[in-house]
Amino acid sequence: MSSPSSSNDHKVKSKRGRYFLGTLMLLGVVLLWVSTMFTDMDYNKPFLITYLCTATFSLYLIRPGFTQLQKIRREGLQSYTEGLANKTSADLGGGTYQSVGTFDVDEAPAFSRPEVSISPEDESVASVPVIPEEPLTIKETASLALLFCGIWFIANWTINAAMGYTSVSSATILSSMSGFFTLAVGAAVGVDEFTLAKLSSVAISVLGVLIVSKGDHDLPSLPGEDNTRLPIAPLLGDALALGSALAYAFYVILLKVRIKNENRVSMTLFFGFVGLFNIVLIWPMGFVLHWAKIEVWEWPHGGKLWLSIGINAAITFISDALYLRAMLLTSPLAVTLGISLTIPIAMVGDLYRGTEKTGWMGYVGGLLVLGSFLANGLMDLAQAEEENTVGVQSVPASRRPSQEVLLGSEEGRMRNGAVNAAG
Repeated sequence: MSSPSSSNDHKVKSKRGRYFLGTLMLLGVVLLWVSTMFTDMDYNKPFLITYLCTATFSLYLIRPGFTQLQKIRREGLQSYTEGLANKTSADLGGGTYQSVGTFDVDEAPAFSRPEVSISPEDESVASVPVIPEEPLTIKETASLALLFCGIWFIANWTINAAMGYTSVSSATILSSMSGFFTLAVGAAVGVDEFTLAKLSSVAISVLGVLIVSKGDHDLPSLPGEDNTRLPIAPLLGDALALGSALAYAFYVILLKVRIKNENRVSMTLFFGFVGLFNIVLIWPMGFVLHWAKIEVWEWPHGGKLWLSIGINAAITFISDALYLRAMLLTSPLAVTLGISLTIPIAMVGDLYRGTEKTGWMGYVGGLLVLGSFLANGLMDLAQAEEENTVGVQSVPASRRPSQEVLLGSEEGRMRNGAVNAAG
């Protein structure tokens, strides 16, 4: 039997590995987002673009849908529909189960604050493994996707619309305020711990964005470059950008609170439902915007424009699933600060393409953004080491769960397993 110290070391290493994997996913997402900056798409239709990109998520339902059609043919429709709402994503081809007995406590949420803190005042103390939470059923996954769909669409639509009303620099600065909202909301619901150090890391990131925007504004235009466009409604655009930052904070915290661990949900099934609800429920808003002459309907013209829209939709299709998985592996604040990594990475892209025109302020701002992200990561890892009892709690013997509670019924063993998400 291993000593407690070696067990804790193993858990800390496992949590570090999960955080490192999440960070790699986040960097991949940032690279995908930066690549969209170099696509030429002169098409100011934020609602339609957001709608089309979100609709591509429904393609995630093709695989589980095909699997279920085969089951319906074998079992018959009536037999199949009985108890469908209680099936999990694994029953739709979204993953496989592990029994409770093989559950690894190191796979418990690594960067969530523990819900229980018990001082072992009783001499009879035993270490009891935390019972893994049940995977989300199909009905629960669909309900969460329905709630998420609206918030997600608002967050993306408003920031896209803000670009048409205010300056790019103002929209960028205000959208970076999502770090403050994420930290505040996360601390309020117990997902994250509010500390002066984390507040400082968010402030440094926003300061970096502000310096970059100021530096870009002061630089002279390149030959043939038109920087004369003035914001047509700066107050409205700034409000939209700030609203996007707030909506973004709410949706990342919502998923962290409701899902907690990426093993509880199939990301492909979840995003498939998001795309389906987007197609079915949100389209009437397009007619309202057209009738109010806020966004007049105009079919995309030209093959180059369609290609740009297709590229952006494909990137959204891949990146958003990776992004939310990265959030579950790391923390909401980490991925929020990671959004601003598009700034230093875009600078590297400009250098490679020979279009770089960043002055010293841009480099200083980029380093501040990168430094705040790294500092927050180190704080997350340090916090994880302090909370290495997340997977194993010290509980008085009188409060230990019984054998029946740990193992449960046959149905309980089937539903308490961890889902290997297919996303």
